[in-house]
Amino acid sequence: MTFDAIQWPDRGGNSSFVSPSGKAQSKLTGSTPLSALMEGFAAPGNKGASNLKANYKDAMELAQARLKAYSRSENSGAKIVGQNLTNATEMMKKGVSNLTSYWAAAVPRYKAAIESSVRESNLAYISDKVLKSSESAQWAVGTGDILKISKEFDVRTAIENATIQNLAESLALAEYILKEGLAASIDVRSDSLNGLMLRGVGETAATARNLGLDMHATGSPMVVLLATAYYRGLTAGILELMDQLGPTIWENTVVQVQGDFGRTGRTNGTGSDHGYNQMVTSAFSGAFNNGPIVVGNISLNGPGTNYEGTQGVGAAISGYNQKGIPTPTMAASTVTTLLGVDHNPFTNTAASLVNLSGGQLKALATPKIVT
Repeated sequence: MTFDAIQWPDRGGNSSFVSPSGKAQSKLTGSTPLSALMEGFAAPGNKGASNLKANYKDAMELAQARLKAYSRSENSGAKIVGQNLTNATEMMKKGVSNLTSYWAAAVPRYKAAIESSVRESNLAYISDKVLKSSESAQWAVGTGDILKISKEFDVRTAIENATIQNLAESLALAEYILKEGLAASIDVRSDSLNGLMLRGVGETAATARNLGLDMHATGSPMVVLLATAYYRGLTAGILELMDQLGPTIWENTVVQVQGDFGRTGRTNGTGSDHGYNQMVTSAFSGAFNNGPIVVGNISLNGPGTNYEGTQGVGAAISGYNQKGIPTPTMAASTVTTLLGVDHNPFTNTAASLVNLSGGQLKALATPKIVT
């Protein structure tokens, strides 16, 4: 692999990349991450760059000769240097002339798949009837600023022009990286639901608004409409990625989706708060051909006041080697099985909840609702 791991957009302090084997993560910035990733392998774009290359030709050739000599030695780092030299040479031979044409075609292709799914309406039990607000907190949307929806507005029309920020670009980036074998670990983001047409109480017309995923004040009826639209778009994008990768690459790919957004609302339907109580982790892969498989237990009772009833709160698993409510380490351990890693580093603290053999995935503990 040319790169150990890649992240886009840069999550800053909201992420932590740890590698016991000394791998490094390349963090990309800007709106064209593929160009940012590959710019070091591009041909000079102007005369000045060409002159600069000529001026330093002797120094570059000397450095390359020394690195080649080192790679043939018996030193412990020789193998790594040799492999990196090979990767870089192959990338430079190949060039990146296809980047612009690929990006220009791939992003709209993903957008089309995502947006057609997000905007779908007349779905049974979700949007097959007119949706009218009661102008209460249950019909509000927002994270910081709270907008109560007008009763004069059919809420179904809110998603007619909606899109998901960064998702198409993220999947196009992942497709290129996986097809070209540039990296084995890619951390990308699916961000806010943008372009929602919403009409607030007292407003005479709907206007376009963007809704961040941290839907603290978004009431239950709105979550049903907006979250289902969002996840339709997300899964449509993943299906497009699967089709583009083809069976050989897809069989060796795991897409893990996680977040505590799109949460079940409070008992009174007025939004929700953060917490692993409502953390969801899903994995999609061609490594197995059965499923879907559900693992883990949830509690029949919520975490406390305003969250009565089943809220997705995790519950202890009988006989499991992690006592009490399993932590996210359990999810990491289970995903490790899907990745086919030779040694699961989490086994002693949180064993995997699945077994993968012959393309069949089996849950090792029956999921339950625990009283």
